[in-house]
Amino acid sequence: MTSNGLTTRTTIASGATNGTYTGTPGETTNYTTNSANGTGASITVTVAGNAVTNVEVVSAGSGYVAGETIMVSPGSGIGGNTNLIITIGANDLYSGNTTRGSRNFELHPSEENILIMSILGLAGVQIKDPGLVSLTSQALQSQATLKSQ
Repeated sequence: MTSNGLTTRTTIASGATNGTYTGTPGETTNYTTNSANGTGASITVTVAGNAVTNVEVVSAGSGYVAGETIMVSPGSGIGGNTNLIITIGANDLYSGNTTRGSRNFELHPSEENILIMSILGLAGVQIKDPGLVSLTSQALQSQATLKSQ
């Protein structure tokens, strides 16, 4: 069984109903959690060959801590006769679609050098190549101009 950062301790070995099931503990029937503060997590469970083949975090939610569990009972439509118990791992708490104050984003290729040079400059790294120094200076001046407008 594969999973995206999730540790699954108990799986439905057989008898599950093939399909894809998405739920949110506390909101979707038969999706529960032992978390004291966790809310808003959304997981997708894939069943193929009558067994769980994948568990994916769709949305990390907030308030969860590593080691807490999400339980999907057979009555959720997933079938079988054993609860699926998913243990939340540290990777789940910091997934790319987390709502914990961080966001994944992409820079336009033309902005990458400017960002890197600015970070290096702020960290006190001295660049001896005059072309790179000039590029960084221009970028910083350009940013200062934009901020003052």
